[in-house]
Amino acid sequence: MVAANRDLIHKIGVTNMSVDERIAGARLQPTFLMADVEVVATYELYNISRMKLEKLIHRVFDPACLDIEIKGPFSDSRFVPREWFLVPLS
Repeated sequence: MVAANRDLIHKIGVTNMSVDERIAGARLQPTFLMADVEVVATYELYNISRMKLEKLIHRVFDPACLDIEIKGPFSDSRFVPREWFLVPLS
């Protein structure tokens, strides 16, 4: 399902570190669907709460949230990522 919708699946989130640091080792992290990722856009925020903005964006895109469950690499636990959306980049 992920491969079939590659052009529509986007992770929308904020970080307090560089994007390169955040995505390092993505293929080992359930947050990144246990796969390498490609950065398609980044934005710097000024004078705004990054967490509040992220919550607002996620609320707007909630109907398009990817419904997927990922098995973690080191245990039998399951992870449901909430920052991935089926939306075109435009």
